[in-house]
Amino acid sequence: MLRYILFVFGVLMMACTNSEPTASLDLEGDNLEDAVIQQIWDFRNKRETKSILPFLGVDEPAYRYTAVMALASIQDTSTNTINDLASLLNDNNPMVQQAAAYALGQTRNFKATKHLLAAFKEIEQLGRDTSRVIEATILEAVGKCGSREELQALTAISYPIADSLYPLLEGQARGIYNFALRGMAYEATTRKVVFDFVVNPLVPEATRFIGANYLARARDIKLDEFESSLIERVNGEENNDILMFLVVGVAKIKTMKVFNALKKKYISNDDYRVRSNIIRSLAGYNYDSTRVLVTQALQDTSIAVRRVAADYFLENGQSKDALYYNNLAKQNPYWEVSTVLHAAAIKHFPSFKAQSKQYISQSLKAVYKETTNEYHKAAILRALGEYGWNYAFIGQQVFPKTDTGVAPMTSPVVKSTATEAFLSLYHRKKTRIDLGLSNNRVYKEMNEILLKRAFLSQDPAVLAVLAVDIDKHTELYAKISMDPKVLQNAEMRLSKPKDVETAILLRKAYSKLAGTRYLAPQPSKDNYGGIDWQQINLFKKQPFVNVLTNRGGFTLKLFPDKAPATVTQFLGITKAGFYKNKVFHRVVPNFVAQTGCPRGDGWGGFDLLVRSEFSQLNYDSEGWVGMASAGKDTEGTQFFITHSPTIHLDGRYTIFGKVEKGMDIVHQLSVGDTIRSIELVR
Repeated sequence: MLRYILFVFGVLMMACTNSEPTASLDLEGDNLEDAVIQQIWDFRNKRETKSILPFLGVDEPAYRYTAVMALASIQDTSTNTINDLASLLNDNNPMVQQAAAYALGQTRNFKATKHLLAAFKEIEQLGRDTSRVIEATILEAVGKCGSREELQALTAISYPIADSLYPLLEGQARGIYNFALRGMAYEATTRKVVFDFVVNPLVPEATRFIGANYLARARDIKLDEFESSLIERVNGEENNDILMFLVVGVAKIKTMKVFNALKKKYISNDDYRVRSNIIRSLAGYNYDSTRVLVTQALQDTSIAVRRVAADYFLENGQSKDALYYNNLAKQNPYWEVSTVLHAAAIKHFPSFKAQSKQYISQSLKAVYKETTNEYHKAAILRALGEYGWNYAFIGQQVFPKTDTGVAPMTSPVVKSTATEAFLSLYHRKKTRIDLGLSNNRVYKEMNEILLKRAFLSQDPAVLAVLAVDIDKHTELYAKISMDPKVLQNAEMRLSKPKDVETAILLRKAYSKLAGTRYLAPQPSKDNYGGIDWQQINLFKKQPFVNVLTNRGGFTLKLFPDKAPATVTQFLGITKAGFYKNKVFHRVVPNFVAQTGCPRGDGWGGFDLLVRSEFSQLNYDSEGWVGMASAGKDTEGTQFFITHSPTIHLDGRYTIFGKVEKGMDIVHQLSVGDTIRSIELVR
């Protein structure tokens, strides 16, 4: 302990000395070889707030900046930490000031609000154009931690459109957007967003982009009175990064005038991401009008758009068109699309058309037995989950058995998807109608599977899926006498930290079912990897990796200066060949392509976890590379690449890279595609 105290004292003395007339370190530059910078990052990685706080008061601005950004990842909400961060809102270095505002916002704690507002008022009185970026960051931060009172005040501010005020306009828009993500949106706020941020042609694109995201993501907002203005903006918008969110927002106005505008834009726009969002947004419109456009989308040049169109019929179809969906399925050459259309047919055939449901189900079961593609099998299981009498077949995929009594090996993808399909079928209202007089007998069998077999499973995915279901349907499980201790016992059998996500879900389900306070599992410090500074500094000269897939290759630029622990782990397991043959197990059109799961179904973990590493990088364009997470500090090996801007992920998911070239390949990826190799660029 004494040695540690002497070391920190020595570091601080070096940091504070003014005896050398050398220039300060570049705050965001090539400083990762500096011993003090490394020490601060190591403290961040170990979540040692008390060791970081002294660096907030040193003379070297690069150390203050690094310490502030370290605290932005730790997100300590104690009064002392918030007060210490707030003191740097008046720092003599603008980048440190801005970082302090960002870090206070990252606490997402109301206690930070008063400090942010006081600093904004003080900076505003100075009236310096050079401080606009700091003020903008403060406004954005207020949106993460302020109350409705602050939202009203933020809404009331009006800035003239001038070049020097562009940062403030964007900061105000981001602040309002952050409030909306937290479920706060006034009518006056929405009016301001529409007229001040979206339809005004003089507003810079960066602000219009945030405004469009607000319209797309704000819940329960009413936009009918802005119909003409928004349609005009849709017709005139040329930036697809804005348009893809604008069409989602304007689609909340359920009129034929808006539908016709969306239809026209679908036909004229060649960006699959815009077309995907238009098709997704058609729910709630007159079905007979949308049917033609969605059918057209099933012939789109983009498989992603076809898949979105199939999903539309699955979720919004009608019984009169059930046979139509089945015929469309037969005509579509892509299993990702045709299987969803078969699901739509099974779902929307009325229960008295049992023969039709059975015929399609039997056809799918035949394909299931023939295909060797486990993701195709998974899609078929989801489709079969739309008909009650498929319960036994689906249940056997969760718990397979043979005449010899020895259970065959089952793909993790099949097992976890079968569990999801079984539970979907279990909760469907139509299942009881499908089963008729056998209803009570079959549900007794299904309860036996859930209560006596599922929670004896050693499979973490099966347990995770069930835990989510219990959390969602707690009253139902209480009625069938689910013992909360079963959840505790299941958690004890998990392999930790590899199964930390399942542990979290089981713990949440237990607390809900038992009526106790939720206490999150706390992985040991030994469960986290460190930062390999030698590796980082050897690699940082050319921070690129080439990823080769069965579709082609793309190049990633990594950011060791933003996420050194994440980059350390990524490089380490890449060198060990971990990612070879890993599958893109999750591809959501116009959202992300995700890979790196050891199981291939998204439920796989790793022996070492990585701490969350947040920075001021934003998911504001396509191609950002982020870490998948089950919650703060639960990252492992899974990562995703964004198809488009996804700013709702900002400050919540670690960014550690960006696609440098080959984004066209990323857009082509489908579920089941594989990584052949990842090579470091020397």
